[in-house]
Amino acid sequence: MKIALLHGYVGGPAGGGGGIRQMLELARGLKEKGHEPVICSYQFEPGTVDPVLESAFEYRSVHTGKIEHPVGTPAMLKVKWIEMAKLANLIPRDVDVVNVHESPAHMAGYYAHLRRRLPIVWTRNDPQLYEMVLMPEESWMPSSGRLMDTAFRVAGLTDRAAARAMSAICVLDERNARLVKRAYGRDAKVIRSGAAPRFFNAPTRAEARAELGIDPDEFAVLSVGILLPHRRHKDTVRAVAMLSPEGRKPHLRIIGSDHLSPETGAEMREFVAQSGIEDRVEQIQTAVPDDQLLAHFAAADAFVFANEKQTWGLAPLEAIAAGTPVVVSRGAGVHEVLDGRKGVQLVDARAPEQIAAALERIRSSPEDQDVTETREWSRQEFSSSAFSGRMADLFASVVG
Repeated sequence: MKIALLHGYVGGPAGGGGGIRQMLELARGLKEKGHEPVICSYQFEPGTVDPVLESAFEYRSVHTGKIEHPVGTPAMLKVKWIEMAKLANLIPRDVDVVNVHESPAHMAGYYAHLRRRLPIVWTRNDPQLYEMVLMPEESWMPSSGRLMDTAFRVAGLTDRAAARAMSAICVLDERNARLVKRAYGRDAKVIRSGAAPRFFNAPTRAEARAELGIDPDEFAVLSVGILLPHRRHKDTVRAVAMLSPEGRKPHLRIIGSDHLSPETGAEMREFVAQSGIEDRVEQIQTAVPDDQLLAHFAAADAFVFANEKQTWGLAPLEAIAAGTPVVVSRGAGVHEVLDGRKGVQLVDARAPEQIAAALERIRSSPEDQDVTETREWSRQEFSSSAFSGRMADLFASVVG
């Protein structure tokens, strides 16, 4: 099959984030299975994604260069309703199926369906604004006020029309399947993704620490995620503050770009400065190269994913692949498959005291937190090959 994979943007800080990594790994897996993937995006910033994946496929884009995210509701609606028609025009004439990722690319898929009756599969990772206004109890965003919420509901009718036109919708976890059902009256197929192969080839902890200059006696805690309020990085800082300084000294590294929310980045810097443990916390708010990110995963004694109302969670699976035990919030969709796995400790969302207790268990008894078994299970269950195979089956079903 020839498959067009569509996204609003590819590249930029952190390569664009976990959703972009997921899409490009899907393309890799599809190509290995003999399919022909083509990457189409509204914006594409060369040189900011995995160079192996960048050279492996045909890339088409409306705009090539530095990623510029629209700011403000009018600009976002213009991209969604007008500019996505240009993205739809990039879809090759001979494709068998179109796989649109996230919003606003789902509108490009909708236009392609209206114009050419192409089969469209929507990979809907995160809830849309329409859904969050419709179901505020499921949203991490504050209300914009009754007038704006009403406007968003009306504007979201196009999201509903697009969702109803899709040949299939796939999501990463059961919570989002329920949201799709409530918002659009459609059943969604749960197809989960995992860490890329390179994470399973991580350096040893000692090698990674030597590369990054981390003291072997440090209790290294890592948190990774683009800086947004629902990532709950503050809870991880609070948890590290609760740890006793006795024994291996705890040190937290937070790797997360603030390009989507500079105000969250500024707030985090101020929060750490006032926390009283500024010497224990290092913040990296710029993009980190892929090889260095892998080293950080491998160097850590523990990885914390404190997110609330978070779709899936690729980062904990990447940490496990690199051999690092994880502390994961039940507010993240990935907890659905990690419950009871060795080297995994689940905590409630907004519970820094539970994170602190979990970290203390890892620090005091690291031999009880071996993730080897979970790592091999993850490699088989959520590998690029397994994920792309399930997606290819879904594509074939809608083409047929």
